[in-house]
Amino acid sequence: DPAHYKLLGTRIGGVDNVGIVTGKALFGIDVKLPGMLYAVYEKSPAFGGKVLSANLAAVKALPGVRDAFIIEGTTNLNGLMPGVAIIAESTWAAFGARKQLKVTWDEGSVVNESWDDFSAKAQAHSKQAGASVMRKDGDLAAAFSAASKTVEAAYSYPFISHASFEPQNCTAWFKPADGTLELWAPTQNPGAGQNLVASVLNIAKEKITLHMTRSGGGFGRRLSSDYVVEAAAIAQRVNAPVKLTWSREDDMRHDHYRAGGFHFLRGAVDAKGKLSAWHNHFVTFANRVMRDGVSVLQPGSGANLSGDEFPGRWVENCLLEQTAMECGIPMGPWRAPGSNVFAWVFQSFIDELAHAA
Repeated sequence: DPAHYKLLGTRIGGVDNVGIVTGKALFGIDVKLPGMLYAVYEKSPAFGGKVLSANLAAVKALPGVRDAFIIEGTTNLNGLMPGVAIIAESTWAAFGARKQLKVTWDEGSVVNESWDDFSAKAQAHSKQAGASVMRKDGDLAAAFSAASKTVEAAYSYPFISHASFEPQNCTAWFKPADGTLELWAPTQNPGAGQNLVASVLNIAKEKITLHMTRSGGGFGRRLSSDYVVEAAAIAQRVNAPVKLTWSREDDMRHDHYRAGGFHFLRGAVDAKGKLSAWHNHFVTFANRVMRDGVSVLQPGSGANLSGDEFPGRWVENCLLEQTAMECGIPMGPWRAPGSNVFAWVFQSFIDELAHAA
């Protein structure tokens, strides 16, 4: 009965609106707990790098520093990256001590990857058939042969960081007496964070409590849980609640980036100016991951072309192909991960074809 409605038909603002605009402590970076310590985490400048040595004794002797230690981590790009943790009495002290940290790294093989090499490989792939056929309709060769005009174009776009306003952070409190772990994080995906911590640190899932705070921008970055498992791993070594805060430099260097890509396109219009053929060879990026005990290439989020992607289904003669290049750069979703790049490429190429028509 509408007479009993309490919300419908009334004007109710967001419950946190006043708190947000008046600077109340709602976000992950605002979390404070009694006796809390503060952490920073230095990771390799090359993806997948490992710590060989660090001047831990010198760092521990600095003012306000409580501890410094190496975390071995894993080799999984979406797991716990190896690094050096510094624990201090304030974020200021932790950030200051980090400037004195000297680490010798085994940078691994990813350090040899470069955009120039990827671009050259993509060009080579474009001259061959795609590794996968996502869609094949009609007779492409006949349509191009009968075309009034044809157009060829290549589009590329880079890896992009999310650069959310609030850097990644997480507060963790491990209680060795009962083996429980409590986390406070500005996450978009608490279940995934809980699962990652449980699997990497071998903590029973039911012993992990994750509190969602407000996020100062997510855009898909906080679907990843690397900063959550880092805080949890650090907390296991600290007999107190500890807040991990990334610097802006951390955030840019260690993002899970929107995947770059290369599109090699051919299109044809007939004598009436109608689009008669469309061919796209999409060269994308993929990480090597383990799935059911088998090593496979997994395209980054938004780096996988669907057979139904526009203008598929709408062009009588259509070939959509895809080839994935292996890379060691961590990737993740970035605001409508497919559409934010595909729409630009396809609509721009359609514009070129319209001019030709």
